[in-house]
Amino acid sequence: MTKNKKDTTAEPTLNLNGVDYKINDMSDDQKVLLAHINDLNRKVDAAKFNLQQMEVGRNAFVGALSGALTMEEPGEEEDIRVTASTKRATPSPVPGGVAN
Repeated sequence: MTKNKKDTTAEPTLNLNGVDYKINDMSDDQKVLLAHINDLNRKVDAAKFNLQQMEVGRNAFVGALSGALTMEEPGEEEDIRVTASTKRATPSPVPGGVAN
């Protein structure tokens, strides 16, 4: 009884557009281009991974803010308004308060 073994001495190949190319037969310039493609594929995968982390993190912070805003006791929240000139959230003046 014989076992089917994979040929471990097979030359590495690249299949591009349905055509197999032996990497050892490529010119040095072609091998450099292939190295760039492989490196860019790794970077794209890493960027997708980082994007997933950032989206989950952002969603967690949005959820935390939403929970914090809905859990405030009535009367404890401060009236917040956005001023047109600064685009920053600033406390609204207290009705009947004295300006310093």
